[in-house]
Amino acid sequence: MAVAILVGVGGGFAYGAHSLTRRGAGPLSAAQVSNPKAKAAKQGPRALPREMRGIHVTMALASLRGKLAEYVALRRARLNTIELDVKDENVDVGFVRGAPALARATGAAKPYYNAREAARKVHAAGLYLIGRIVAFQDPIVSERRPKLALRNPDGTVWHTQAGLGWLNPYDRRVWNYDIAIATAAARAGFDEIQFDYVRFPSDGDVSAIRYPVRTKTSKANTITKFAQSAARKLHKLHVRVSVDVFGLTAYRLAVWSLSRSRDGGVGKRCRAPRTWGQ
Repeated sequence: MAVAILVGVGGGFAYGAHSLTRRGAGPLSAAQVSNPKAKAAKQGPRALPREMRGIHVTMALASLRGKLAEYVALRRARLNTIELDVKDENVDVGFVRGAPALARATGAAKPYYNAREAARKVHAAGLYLIGRIVAFQDPIVSERRPKLALRNPDGTVWHTQAGLGWLNPYDRRVWNYDIAIATAAARAGFDEIQFDYVRFPSDGDVSAIRYPVRTKTSKANTITKFAQSAARKLHKLHVRVSVDVFGLTAYRLAVWSLSRSRDGGVGKRCRAPRTWGQ
């Protein structure tokens, strides 16, 4: 489906959806929430809806004239949140103005929408805006900057069964790229950044993967450290951070007997959710 309805209490549709929220930041006043020119950077993050009733909007849909306004108008049906793709599975970046140099140089940045204008429209209606960023699955940059990609033993770019390349989760340059995209969205006015595909790949011949850059840190700790690094930088911009859970990991968390020591090979250790450090 091009549009997915998101319903959750307190952002429950994402693992630890607000466990990475900066502590001690009070909500904005009602006047500031309704005023798109409010100085959120001085006051803290936008007030979090007590119960999220949201809709996921792809960048392709957002590019259609009047379409974003149609979703904003769902406020009449008690919608209070919009999740807009900032970097999707393809992996396009939805805007050019403000996008990182690497996104522009590789052609990943596309003029689907104006990020600042999109945030203004959403906030003018008093809605909460989440930007979704697909982190490590990246068929564009992996092909055009293979030094950042996962490799095969012969040095070629590794691909999933679907033929998609992945960036190397161990490589801090990859972290910086994803965080730079998130920072651009934050500065444009997004209230929260939701990272998806925050893991190592699970399909294809994963045993063949070679890492041009690799540390001694475990996969699970690598993913945790990425999330912590993103949260530290984005919290300074008074933006919340959330992380999607991989379905296989969620299943193993439910089956607690399997959850003590396994991460499914994707770097998401199954255990009870906890608050990550700032």
